[in-house]
Amino acid sequence: MAVQSRRPRAALLLPTALIGLAFIVRIAGLGGPSLWYDEGYTVEFARNSIPALIRGAAQLELNTPLHYILLHGWMAAAGDSEFATRLLSVFAGVLTVALGGALARQVAPASRAAPLLALVFLAVWPVGVSISQEVRMYALSTGLALLSTVLLLRCLRPRTPARCWAAWGIAALAAFAAHVLTAFVFAAQLTVLLAWWGRRPRAARPRAPVVTAAATALLMAAGTLLILLSYSSYGTTYNVMLNPLIVLRQSLAANLLPRLLPEALALPAALLVALMLVAALWQRRGLRRLAVISALTLVEVAVFCAVTGKFAPRYAALAAPFVATIAAALTGGRVRLPAARFVTLVRAAAAGAVLAACLVGLAALRVDPAYAYEDYRGAAAYMRANVPTDETVLLVSGHLAPVFRYYYGDAGWAALPPDPVLNVRHTLDYDSAAPLLNAALNGRRGAWVLLWQDDVIDPSGIVPALLGRVAHRLQPDRKVNEFHGLRLWHYRFDAPYSPIPAAIPPLRSALDASGRRAGLSALGCTQFRLPHAGDTLMEVACFWRVQPDSHLPYDMKVSLRLAEQGGAQAAQSDQMLAPARGIPFVPFNKPLAGFYFMPIPGKLSAGTYTLRAIPYTPDGQIAPTVVTPVTILP
Repeated sequence: MAVQSRRPRAALLLPTALIGLAFIVRIAGLGGPSLWYDEGYTVEFARNSIPALIRGAAQLELNTPLHYILLHGWMAAAGDSEFATRLLSVFAGVLTVALGGALARQVAPASRAAPLLALVFLAVWPVGVSISQEVRMYALSTGLALLSTVLLLRCLRPRTPARCWAAWGIAALAAFAAHVLTAFVFAAQLTVLLAWWGRRPRAARPRAPVVTAAATALLMAAGTLLILLSYSSYGTTYNVMLNPLIVLRQSLAANLLPRLLPEALALPAALLVALMLVAALWQRRGLRRLAVISALTLVEVAVFCAVTGKFAPRYAALAAPFVATIAAALTGGRVRLPAARFVTLVRAAAAGAVLAACLVGLAALRVDPAYAYEDYRGAAAYMRANVPTDETVLLVSGHLAPVFRYYYGDAGWAALPPDPVLNVRHTLDYDSAAPLLNAALNGRRGAWVLLWQDDVIDPSGIVPALLGRVAHRLQPDRKVNEFHGLRLWHYRFDAPYSPIPAAIPPLRSALDASGRRAGLSALGCTQFRLPHAGDTLMEVACFWRVQPDSHLPYDMKVSLRLAEQGGAQAAQSDQMLAPARGIPFVPFNKPLAGFYFMPIPGKLSAGTYTLRAIPYTPDGQIAPTVVTPVTILP
């Protein structure tokens, strides 16, 4: 009896050790990296009251609130340090590993190796480790989606009690409460369930699965409708449909590669995942069902991302535990291969290759700079030590405010625009940026500009362009590339900040209709400051508009030509049409500002002149010529 009692305990030692390995891998270095943008937002948002979390998840994120509610209680007990806030995801990730072993036992019941291999793979699976070390909901939602799948496959047996189906429905709803996209996993599960139910004799078809599935689907639909009705101002893309094939490739690869880097490995990784799914379709019933759920989930996620114009690798990672379990079942279970004598060798080699790929990916997460988080902690510490009291910090883009506040505090900075989430409806142009700068810089002698994703929120570079009019740019003492993924610029004013016009002034320009149009229209030019006779530079501001659905080159320039009263040309200067990066790479349905400092001959006397602004590319003129009267003061 003593020997028999020891055997079950010994059989649990290795699985327990592997689950412990999963915990160690995930907790190692947990508090080291700085919180990144999404994590900082999550921590700040989770500090709200429970009712505010429920409302805000729908209004600001178009999402469900379960993770925020759990994190709210977790931080009350464990604190809000990087380590503490990420620890909740660590436990969710470890639970996912344990559930993966249970799933492998279901899909490969005759194999003793498959469950152990599943635990090994999932313990070091790069995608699983990555999402388990973030203060986001992906580890929790992935684990709950896996739990619902384990329960579904367990329920797909004859004479299953109703409580099994009820448990499956509750788990699916819990996953949906953690992230709305787990509804795609439920839809894939529903396909498998209906196929199983339809193949049974009519008299033997149970009612419990149909009732549970219908009730679960109805509750998910109601929750989705409430979310859609709750949000008011939200936008993360420019409503441009992505290439479905490219997104499908990325979705497949996202199950192996953390955050899809490097891109060169995306296609091989996608082909490997697709090959495993196809191979699983030819295996026994349980593994075949899991392959169907995995494939349908990935296709649904890819279609959703293509239609909405937004793709994140973490969305597709919902299926990563399924893919890891399939890999374990194929390499550790009894599979159907044509050359049976080589099965053992093939399985061992395949398992070794999968494990090696996991370890390489895991090592890349630790040491490859491409996977590093932006160093908000380092940037905030540097500025706290170097920003004088008469200067301020400007955040461009403003949605990095939550994570910056986490490290810098509440005072001494301003967000441009003041929106805590990425919202492309709030991209900056002159009319939106000028009032924000006037309010933030009033009475200041300088500004530090922390830039991140400004190519999306400030695509025309209006903030540095406006600052360049009133200040000179200094180089920080410390190399800015030490703050990984961030850029830090320092501007110093020669005098206390003098407000700029809060809106585009009336433009007294005329348009020469002889100029051709090629996706750009002209609004006009003006002088914000009038030069004096003897000055060497004349400042001119011109405003343009990119026409909808236009694809304009980056090398657009403007030729500025100053003419005297009699028509003789007095000066000419050709410059880039838009500041900073040139024309935005995304649709930008707001006025595009260009600020030009035109050299003028010192011999010009005071009076009124004519300025002609001609937009062009190497292929020729692309918009009407703007004709504007300009003044030189005595």
